[in-house]
Amino acid sequence: MNSNSTLQYSEDALNVKALFYNKKWMVYVEGQDDVLFWDKLFKEVSNSFEIQEVKGYENLIPYMDSIIAGNNNKVVACDKDHSHYIDSNKYINDYIIYTYGYSIENTMYCHSNINNTIKKLARKTNDYSDVIDTWYKNFCNNSLKLLPYDVINYINNKGISCYGDNCCRFLKSEHSELLDENKINDFINKNSLSFTTQEIDEINTKINNDIREDRFKIKGHFLTNGVINFIKNTVTNKNVVLNNNTMYALMVHCIERCNPICEDRKNVVTKIQKAYDILINS
Repeated sequence: MNSNSTLQYSEDALNVKALFYNKKWMVYVEGQDDVLFWDKLFKEVSNSFEIQEVKGYENLIPYMDSIIAGNNNKVVACDKDHSHYIDSNKYINDYIIYTYGYSIENTMYCHSNINNTIKKLARKTNDYSDVIDTWYKNFCNNSLKLLPYDVINYINNKGISCYGDNCCRFLKSEHSELLDENKINDFINKNSLSFTTQEIDEINTKINNDIREDRFKIKGHFLTNGVINFIKNTVTNKNVVLNNNTMYALMVHCIERCNPICEDRKNVVTKIQKAYDILINS
């Protein structure tokens, strides 16, 4: 069997796969955490989609390549990462849908979701909006100092873990919700020789032109432990157990729908609607 026949068989099999779930189209996502998040958003448009994880971004690439090649019988939904700052992203297509911010966590950790999570855990009706705004502004201001270095590392693969998998090494203490400015400055000074002034200036220009709210620019997983500690310290209930798994369960879906719908969800749902309209009319 030649390669074209193999590809055709594969594409035909993908078409049948959706029918197996009594759906019209498959949506492929990176991992297990992504399934619930994207399922909710796609259902706001139609129940005709089946969401399936592929266990990693690298396993999404064949599906994305297939879409770019013109096999428009499926959808891919994935984290934007730092591709917002890349001029030559080849995976731009109506059937490839990205998060508004860096990842799904940037949407999950919205002000309203944090506010309502604190209310539930504290069993109070207090409005925590002001303290959330103050904390977020402080956290993001310090986080943004690392952003140009993380973007450059993402683009040029310098092998330097800037944001890394979490923010713990930059916190003032294990249980603090605040970043230590000195720790961040020390890290930047230690690694400064690996980044040229031209690289930093070019990326800072792109960052400064990015109109998204600051929390959408930062790596989602970097926010997680800061959000966890902030909620714990705001609730001040020693019986509250909050870790990555409980945070996900509490915040993967909006506890209370914003009216009007928040900008990031509106952005994604609009793209899903466009993909659906094209699919239904093709």
